Amino acid sequence: SFRREAYNLVGKICQFAPSLILSESASHLKMAPLIPNLLSSEKESSSFSPLLEMVLTYFAALRNEHSNILWEKLDSVAFTKSLSKSLRRACYGAPASAWSPMILPLVAS
Repeated sequence: SFRREAYNLVGKICQFAPSLILSESASHLKMAPLIPNLLSSEKESSSFSPLLEMVLTYFAALRNEHSNILWEKLDSVAFTKSLSKSLRRACYGAPASAWSPMILPLVAS
């Protein structure tokens, strides 16, 4: 799907060219407030893994580039709520082989 490929693209940009997203001129924290909405709006089960990977890659790049302003713009309550909702939606009733690759990056970080 288009969204899955967009998540992959943003994740790769965060990983290999973080200055494109995190530069001072690009208002690097404009993406942070959007993350809870991304998590709660995703409906396609095959897109959850690339979405979570993109979020983790973004946070890692943000931490490496701007550790002094790490979580200022992210609403942690909204993030936690939408992450748990997404995980319930993605994992409920699915076999472990479908959701375990999604959970591993969260557990490992």
